[in-house]
Amino acid sequence: GIPEALGDAGCLLDPPAVVGAGPFAGLLATAICDLAGDPLARARIGAAAQARAAAAFTEARMVADWVILVRDTLAAKGSVGPI
Repeated sequence: GIPEALGDAGCLLDPPAVVGAGPFAGLLATAICDLAGDPLARARIGAAAQARAAAAFTEARMVADWVILVRDTLAAKGSVGPI
């Protein structure tokens, strides 16, 4: 994931291309084991993810984003009209 999308709802690891496949496997295993052994961290991350999803994916926001997408697509094709 990317930090802007993930926020505080998870953890990020450097990709294998940066750290190498072997070290990445170890980092990933450590992160999984750390979360597996920490129910409070899992609960905190889960609550943060739920709050981000509830804020980002409201019906009003999804409709507004869809209208913008359609308007921009029509504008790019030269067929802008009222939406």
